[in-house]
Amino acid sequence: MSKIVFRYFFDFLNSQEKWLNRMAKDGYWLKKCGKLIYVFDECSPNEYEYAVEYVGSQAYSKAKDYRRYLESMGFHTFTKNIYLNFSYGKVSWRPYAKGIGQMVA
Repeated sequence: MSKIVFRYFFDFLNSQEKWLNRMAKDGYWLKKCGKLIYVFDECSPNEYEYAVEYVGSQAYSKAKDYRRYLESMGFHTFTKNIYLNFSYGKVSWRPYAKGIGQMVA
């Protein structure tokens, strides 16, 4: 049976990885994900382990090659758009950025 969870991470990499591994420990594997939604199916506890990496700073072709490399080694990969587009006028807030880089005009 599927379990649907709505969640957003302000500490995108570390907290998301810890949470996904806690879900795996509780017997759920990630089936798919979106900006705010995660869909899990049941599995044996600790059957899966997750790692979260940010590749948004790479060129699209390099990120695509890296994904193919991981999948050739037997890993299942997911892509996730983390930009939620919080904006007021011409000013946008990027929660995944660091420091002053969070605000863009």
